[in-house]
Amino acid sequence: MSVSAALVAWSTLILTPSAAHAADLRQGDAIVVPIGETIEDDLYAAGQSVNVAGTVTGDVMAAGTNVVVTGPVSGSARLAGQTVEIGAPIGHDLLAGAATLNVGPRGPIGRDVLVGGSAVTITGSVARSIRAGAESPTIGGPVGGDVMAQAGTIRLVNGAGIQGSL
Repeated sequence: MSVSAALVAWSTLILTPSAAHAADLRQGDAIVVPIGETIEDDLYAAGQSVNVAGTVTGDVMAAGTNVVVTGPVSGSARLAGQTVEIGAPIGHDLLAGAATLNVGPRGPIGRDVLVGGSAVTITGSVARSIRAGAESPTIGGPVGGDVMAQAGTIRLVNGAGIQGSL
């Protein structure tokens, strides 16, 4: 499946909110949640670029060519893009599909990470487990549970620590 077909599938899936939520829906070329803005619910965003620098008290569901999360998310994040960057805490789970995925050291994940991509790097801490499908995932942060990966090579770099099995 091509990246664009995957984005269309993800967009359809994640941009269909349930009737029980009064979510914040945003679409367009460039979606920006600026520093200082707080979304007191779930955020659904689709655009060429999605930049979440503000705070989201619920979940974030976003699709775009470039998706960047540098503001804290209290709930889970479900992200799809050519490039996905996480640089802030995610309170619950991270589910992401990207050609290039980077979870930086300022992006601790409160529960599980489920990711697929070509170049996957996780240097932030993960409270529970990692499930990954990637060509060569890199882990450089502490993982509280297991790491299960479909990969050619798994690279563990300085700072990696896996409490469960690999």
